[in-house]
Amino acid sequence: MTPQQLVELGAVIQQVGGFLTRTIATLSTGQCGEVDLIRSFLPPGPIVYVDVGAGEPDSCSNTWAFYQEGGCGLLIEPLPTFWYRLLRLRPNDCLLPIAASNVKGVARMRVSGPCSSLRLD
Repeated sequence: MTPQQLVELGAVIQQVGGFLTRTIATLSTGQCGEVDLIRSFLPPGPIVYVDVGAGEPDSCSNTWAFYQEGGCGLLIEPLPTFWYRLLRLRPNDCLLPIAASNVKGVARMRVSGPCSSLRLD
């Protein structure tokens, strides 16, 4: 690379770096930015929540930001792979290791990686 190309590349890296810093600083937790939307409907201060399908306790969590702000709640998670981290990182929450459905009875749970769904029998 020529010295001029290096200068131009450095300028591009600085621009991208500045964009990434601003973007990361404004990211909310949640899978698709739900935390900011939910927060807009709630009064300020710690809240109590129910997280059905809690999954990861911090990354992609719709309640992690509220937990960090002093909130607490009920975490419903049927997959054992998540239980240890939920209990370790969220000691003020209560974990229910069950599945939830709007229908009474027995259901078969389908699991695909970190995702699960119920199929009524």
